Amino acid sequence: MKHEPRDYQVACVRGVQEAFASGRRAPLLVAPTGSGKTMILSMVAQAIMERDAALHRETYIFIIVPKHEIFKQTSRALLDADLPHAFIKAGQPMDISQRVQLCSASTLINRLDQLAPALAGKRIFKFFDEAQHTASPTYRTIMDTLGGWSLGATATPERLDGRPLTMFDDMIPGPTPYELMERGVLVKPRYVQPACEGLDLSEVRTIGGDWEKKALESLMDRPRIVGEAVAHYFRFCKGRPTLCFDASVGAANTSCAAFQAAGLRWAVLDGKKSQNERDGIIADLHAHQLDGISSCDLVIEGVDVPCLEAAIWRRPTQSLNIWMQGNGRVVRSYEGKTECVIVDCVGNMMHGRVEDARQWSLAGHCATGNGRKPMDSADRLPMRCPNPECACIPPSMGMSVCPYCGTPFPYKGRTLKQTDGTLVEVPNAWGETLSGRVLVPCVRCGKPHAEGMDKCPHCGYDYVAAKERKDALEKMQRRRAQGMCKTFEELRDHFVEVNGMMPSKAAYRAKCIMKGRKKKKEMRHAS
Repeated sequence: MKHEPRDYQVACVRGVQEAFASGRRAPLLVAPTGSGKTMILSMVAQAIMERDAALHRETYIFIIVPKHEIFKQTSRALLDADLPHAFIKAGQPMDISQRVQLCSASTLINRLDQLAPALAGKRIFKFFDEAQHTASPTYRTIMDTLGGWSLGATATPERLDGRPLTMFDDMIPGPTPYELMERGVLVKPRYVQPACEGLDLSEVRTIGGDWEKKALESLMDRPRIVGEAVAHYFRFCKGRPTLCFDASVGAANTSCAAFQAAGLRWAVLDGKKSQNERDGIIADLHAHQLDGISSCDLVIEGVDVPCLEAAIWRRPTQSLNIWMQGNGRVVRSYEGKTECVIVDCVGNMMHGRVEDARQWSLAGHCATGNGRKPMDSADRLPMRCPNPECACIPPSMGMSVCPYCGTPFPYKGRTLKQTDGTLVEVPNAWGETLSGRVLVPCVRCGKPHAEGMDKCPHCGYDYVAAKERKDALEKMQRRRAQGMCKTFEELRDHFVEVNGMMPSKAAYRAKCIMKGRKKKKEMRHAS
């Protein structure tokens, strides 16, 4: 069934066409997960083929995807755009007679020599889905060998290793996640995160810009990480199709066994299963025959499972890309779906909310709406203050001491302390929470908590004691101001203006005080 393009998709297509018309050879389209980037690429391909057919040009378009899971949805989008195509993938012969080729990057690079004779003298366009991968040697070889024009599309133009995407020469911004959530194209998320972290990563090495998977797996196999993931499911996600992000395939098997032991219908989605098995698991999730799935990397990016309504993060990551792409699985709209829940058990909220404004750049790491730039992994400071009585999140990752309590950060690298499983809600960009409670910021640490609490659950600030101190100070200031009034008129006006008394009552009170002062003065003279 064909889908009518939305206005922002038409605007993105127009932006790409204008970039090519202005002489750009490799623009990069940035649009959120769930915005329909595959459809946009198909519309651009259709426009190019129609234009070149009218001009009698021989043109080939290679659409390159990083994973097999993206093949089906890309093929459907091409067919919707009336674009017949062939495949360049493992186990299938090439059909170079088709001008549109849907390619696996790992297969295409091995068949470049076979393609060279057929492509000589032809116009070549290369479309890269999940274009953050194009800084890798495989993609660079494909780009350099095929030549021609390139178009990238991604939701997160940032790599964990910080390498810039300089193979592109222009960035075309699409709509933001906030705008699409406002329009109902994406659903608004509700966030739950630990009040204190439940995992010590101080001894875990960083490899390739992220935590070492083997070391993480041994930590995730422990019975509790900020309480049990199963308990978090029943508390926050019950009845919602849920995706549990784990640190490794082994950790995914462990979490799956725990969910199944609690009586839940759960499965593991990993690369060891055949494609038919994976498709069957996703179909069972859509049919509500499964309560959830556990996975590691397989569904982080590119996989469309819109029925998912909740994500439980048991995988710590230093990658903004992984955090944004993973959460993109659950913010997609679906029939009957009005919101989604994101439960962060491991402190990944350091990367911000999905809907937060970000300033992407081809030069490397992005800046968030408040100007904070993520630092290299070796320079990352703890997400929270190490003082257990404070445990607040510093506004900048480059600080050496906590700005709220003055506690120094003892070393570089994130420290997460083991806890009994207390989690707190984090409001989204619209101030909404999972429970619907009204949250207000703490006057000391600024972290949100339920309205009317006696103490802040984050930093322990005592509102009752603070009110008592404030009342005592105000009383002392009123008495001091009252003592500076020397005449009846000054006293009367003071009680009216400061204490808010009625004029008659203020006059009576001032008269009594003046009599008392006169009596004390007479007694001092008599003595």
